[in-house]
Amino acid sequence: MLELGFAVIQINYTFEQHQFEQEPQAISKMVYSVVDPLVAHIIQSKSYSKVIYLGKSLGTLPIIDFYMQKASAFSTCYVLFTPLLSLEHTMTNLLDKQAFLAIGTADPHYSQEKVAQLTTLDLVVYENLDHSLEVASNVALSIQFCQSLMTQLKVFLQNN
Repeated sequence: MLELGFAVIQINYTFEQHQFEQEPQAISKMVYSVVDPLVAHIIQSKSYSKVIYLGKSLGTLPIIDFYMQKASAFSTCYVLFTPLLSLEHTMTNLLDKQAFLAIGTADPHYSQEKVAQLTTLDLVVYENLDHSLEVASNVALSIQFCQSLMTQLKVFLQNN
């Protein structure tokens, strides 16, 4: 994203482990309530013409459950790495949406049937990649997949 000239704002958050023992929708709301005031402040502090929301795993929950569900005053784009497709509400909220989604077939949240339902998304599905988007115990192959993923993401960002 830096290579394409985007300003990158990274929001790190920390929660106690027991807070992740809630229902997924409660986790999503918890993360959203922490990050949204920061996102709103950042967006209002500059005149951005486009905002890209990028998340991985649990970080995709507030994007899918909140940001993708509301109208925006400016151009928005969504990048979802290893979203939790095994959760019913995630699938419901992704149907008929536009986003770039990357997942591996060795990810426990991957389902060929569910991915087939996501016809409006730009999908990148890699054989044998796990939830970390890696091939277990094969660093060289993992790096090749990462390079391929970044190339496809770059094309998506340039076209959206």
